[in-house]
Order: sequence, then structure tokens, then C-alpha cells
Amino acid sequence: MSSDKLSKHLKAMRHTAAHVLAVASRNLRPETRLGIGPATEDGFFHDIDVDANFTEADLSALQAEMEKIKQMNLPIEQREYTKDEARKIFADDPYKLELIEEIEGDSVGVSDMGNGYFLTLCEGGHLESTGQLGAFKLTKLSGVYWKGEEDRPQLQRIFGLCFANEKEMRIHEKMLEEAKKRDHKVLGKKLDLFTFSSLVGPGLPLFTPRGSVIREELEKFINELHEEQEYQRVIIPHLARPELYKTSGHWDKFKEDLFHVRGKSNEDFVMKPMNCPHHTQIYASRMRSYKDLPIRYAENTAVYRDEQSGE
Repeated sequence: MSSDKLSKHLKAMRHTAAHVLAVASRNLRPETRLGIGPATEDGFFHDIDVDANFTEADLSALQAEMEKIKQMNLPIEQREYTKDEARKIFADDPYKLELIEEIEGDSVGVSDMGNGYFLTLCEGGHLESTGQLGAFKLTKLSGVYWKGEEDRPQLQRIFGLCFANEKEMRIHEKMLEEAKKRDHKVLGKKLDLFTFSSLVGPGLPLFTPRGSVIREELEKFINELHEEQEYQRVIIPHLARPELYKTSGHWDKFKEDLFHVRGKSNEDFVMKPMNCPHHTQIYASRMRSYKDLPIRYAENTAVYRDEQSGE
């Protein structure tokens, strides 16, 4: 099997595993209301809303229920329904009803597992049956807001790994174990590279003398790469008027993720979330000739984004 076909097959397998997890949750908690459940780089997850949250101790029961569904070898078919038909099918699931309204056109895709045993809103791209699932393993739980918005309901996100077979699963788990040993949060403290302070705030590292040496060496290495590619060093301020990002197009997409600042003059500013809009203004500061091209600007600097914890 070619790498492209394997990748497509694995994606379908992981997508199917997310569906099976949804069924397992429904079987154990009939009140389960379902958010999204996509494939990921190494497995899958599904967002669910239950009356009493699952705990880490419940993962083994969910895993066992998923294994049962795999053994049932339930067929999976993709069908198209009108939006009115879909609204009736998912009348008791507010999240699906909301998603139906956001889909363009008059019809929506619905995945049917086991000839009506389990129906879910789906664009397609899954296995022909649950029996074709490879190796999978539920790994962790987290809390998420519906659509990432803090004023929306909080759901549980259940994560899992999924691979074609147990051997590939073990290789990946071994890699994860090795990665944990090299976790920057562990090494940073162990090697006295940086620290955090509750008075400074979360996600704001304070580099120690040892860490500053490493950072400076990394910046020196980056600067050498830039020089080889004929980048010119520039320095920009860490604030900008909102108009800069409205002009660049970032504002409409990212305005909720910006730190907003107002000075004594009552003029609004934002902390820069990226550097390129500033750099365009250096370019635009005077007339340029095509003979000046290519022009490459580079800078080692901080950016600021008002994201949720763990985002």
C-alpha cells in the first residue's frame, strides 16, 4: 500500500474510532450529547457532554465497550439527508442541530453505523465496518468549551491513539515515553534554564542566566542562517494600532485573540501577535524598485496572543 493510500486509510480508521468512542459513551451514558469527533495526527478525540463527567478510571470501561463494538463488525454507510430530515434525526442533540444550521446547502451527510444502531452528522471518510479497526487506546481527558468560546457549555474531550496494528502502537508509545523525558517543562526546571512565577503570570517564562546563554546561542545560530539567505535585521515596537491588523486582514480572524491596550490619550493599541504587518510598513516607508527585490526582513522577538490555557 502506497504512503498516500496508507495515510488515507489511517485517517479513515481514526475517524471511525472517534465514531466508535461516541457509541461507547452512549452505551455507558445514554444521555450523551455529542460535539465533534475528528481524526488527529496519531489517533482521534471526541467531545461529549454528559451529566456526570467521565474520570480517568472510566477510560478502561470505555475502552472495553469500544472493543465490543469492534467485535460486532457493524457496517458503516454514508448517506445524504435533507436538513429537515437531519433536524428530526438529531432533535435531542443541540450540538448537532447547531452544526446543521452552519452547513451550506440543503442537505447534510450522516454516517449510519449498524443499520440505524448509531447515526451521527458526518462528512464521510470512514471504514466500511467497525471490524476493520486496528489497534486503539484511550489516553486522557480534558475540558473544552463548545467551539472554543468561554461563554458556551463546557464539554469533555476524550483522546485516543489509533494505529494499523499493535506493533505500530507500541512504537509510537515508546516514542511518547522518550519525548516525556525531553519535555521542556521538565528539562527547564531540572537544568535551571527558566522559571515561572505566579506574580508574573502563566505562560510567561523567566530565563535564568543559564537559560539566557542557550537562548542567545540559538539566536546566534538563527541569525547566521538568516545572513546566508540575505535577510536584513530589523527591530519593531511591540504595540500597533488596530488599523494595522485591519489592513492586513488579521483583525477579522484574530481580534478575539489579541491583547488590547489603551494609553493615556485614549487611543487603542494591541500587543503584536505576529511581526509581518509591521515589516510591511518598513517596506512601504519609501518607493522601491524591482531592482531592490528580493527584500527579506527578519527579527528575533516576542509575540503576544490572548489564548486559552493549553491552546
